[in-house]
Amino acid sequence: MRICLVSNLYPPFVQGGAEIYVGRLARALAENHQVVVITTEPGARVAFSREVSPEGIVVYRLAPLNIAHLTNLAHHPLPQAAYRAIDLYHPQVAALMSRILARERPNIVHVHNWIGLSLAAIMASVNARASGRTPVAMTIHDYSLCCVYADLHHPDGHGCAPDLPCRIMTPLNRHLTESIGLAICASSFGLDVLVERGFFRRADHQILPYVIDPLRSLPPAGRLTQGTSKPTFDVLFMGRLQQHKGPQVLPGQDPRQPPARRSPRATRASSSTASSRARRARRSWMGRIAWCCRRSGPSCSAAAWKRSSRGSRWSQRPPRRAG
Repeated sequence: MRICLVSNLYPPFVQGGAEIYVGRLARALAENHQVVVITTEPGARVAFSREVSPEGIVVYRLAPLNIAHLTNLAHHPLPQAAYRAIDLYHPQVAALMSRILARERPNIVHVHNWIGLSLAAIMASVNARASGRTPVAMTIHDYSLCCVYADLHHPDGHGCAPDLPCRIMTPLNRHLTESIGLAICASSFGLDVLVERGFFRRADHQILPYVIDPLRSLPPAGRLTQGTSKPTFDVLFMGRLQQHKGPQVLPGQDPRQPPARRSPRATRASSSTASSRARRARRSWMGRIAWCCRRSGPSCSAAAWKRSSRGSRWSQRPPRRAG
């Protein structure tokens, strides 16, 4: 089978987990299928580039004309609005994707994150094939279909009402996705949010959780036998250290203990720049958090802190930020 994966970002251009997911999916599918990836890259170019990976994955990279590339787009309302307005329907993307699909003739198109590739242009090029409509599946990684912030929260943390831009965008995207035959999501909650807003009413639904098997990944000495108790209630948060992802709730209460005995310990693995608000919260959480942060930018204060056995002091001082 020839499978076409569509993703706005693809390694080596990585901003979040979705493009890592797509990269691993492409390599896994390539073991038994022919895989084509359509994605973007920084710059502005009329044509597309084509490359073939060692696994045989054919990667087409587009550089649509816009005010910036997604990887260096300023996080301010004005440039974000201008970027999204141009991306509403991008004729360059529609023309290039039509050429790629006519050339590769995939049996199925699997859409992932699409901002920067114009959802309207993607669906128009898929549905305009002379040989007939290609089956389309979509994996939902966020709430971009119904929320301009993609997470149902404003940057200041309060929930989306939704606001006027979301109310305008939702019916448009609902119309664009009517021909999608399979909707995939990592959680029932995420899919239900979109179904409640009228998305994917005619599509088949599939829940594919992101699976982490800790027992398989840990060395034998680190495994706990059944029935073994721990002195702490540990929570692992993995993701960008951003408020809308909810890491601030981790130092909350241990639901297993009475209020007087609650003292949770949380471990966070972060791969993003921490906001000033998150840094202030970080200082208030000292003593209860073990940080394992991968430095991904000059302003990311990476630290690997280990909590002491007494629980009231750090066994080593947090490293100073460079610069």
